[in-house]
Formats: sequence, structure tokens, C-alpha cells
Amino acid sequence: MKTEELIKESVRQAAEGEVTAKAVNGKLGEIVGGVSKVSDIVGEIAAASKEQAAGIDQVTKAVSQMDKVTQQNAANSEESSSAAAELSGQSEELAAMVGSFQLTRQSGTQARPAATRAAAPAARGSAAKPAARRPGNGNGGGRALNLRPEELIPLEGDPALQEF
Repeated sequence: MKTEELIKESVRQAAEGEVTAKAVNGKLGEIVGGVSKVSDIVGEIAAASKEQAAGIDQVTKAVSQMDKVTQQNAANSEESSSAAAELSGQSEELAAMVGSFQLTRQSGTQARPAATRAAAPAARGSAAKPAARRPGNGNGGGRALNLRPEELIPLEGDPALQEF
């Protein structure tokens, strides 16, 4: 009877082994499903990392372009400041020049530069030269001088003022 018991025991153990094998097979199936999910997640992470790298590259390029524009704006600002300072100096010179030419509206007098009028009292006793009349002003000797600003300082057609 020993042989019969050994055979029964072997059959029982084989049945238990089959149940265990099925359980292991089920667990291995779950592991394969988990590995598949992990692989999918890793693939999504890799794709997202590539997108982020591309976005960071675009941000870097945009910052670089903004830096260039900022530098150009700073240079333009310096140039504008320099031009404004030069223009201010030129306008002061122009104001000084225009200020030296004062027009009078009294009959019998001619317009003279301020420097000529200042020298006039000293020259009364001498043979001082009268101020030259401006062509085309129509001040027939003793009439009042009636000039418009553009006749004193012609702005149109002046190549130096074309830029402005």
C-alpha cells in the first residue's frame, strides 16, 4: 500500500502545483499589465520632457531677442539724447541770432541788427554807414519794415533742415 499512497500523494501535490501555477500565471499577467502601464507613463513623461525642452528653447530665443532689442533701444536712446542736446544747442544759437535782429515799426526808421543799434549812439557824430535795406521788403526809405519770420529765416529749400 505504500505505492498507492505515494501515487495519491503525488496526484494531490500535482493538483496543488497546478493551482499554484495558475495563481503564479495570474500574478505574472498582472505584473505584465503593470509593466505595460509603467512603460506608457514613461513614454508620456519622455514626450512631455521633449515638449518642455522645446518650450524652454523658444523662451531662451525670445529672451535673447528681447535682449538685442533692449540693447538697440538703449543705443537709440543715447543717440536721441545726443541729437536732442545738439538740437538744443543749435536752437539756442538760432534764438541768439534771431534775437539780434529786432524790427521796429516806427515810421522813418529802418530795422537794424541790435549790435548796429547799440553802436549807433557812438557813431552819431561820425559818418556811419546806414544799415543796408533787405531786398524785396518794399520799405521805400521811410516806411516801416514789415517782414514775416519766413522772410528773415527762409526754412523751405534749406538742405540743412531737410531732415527735420
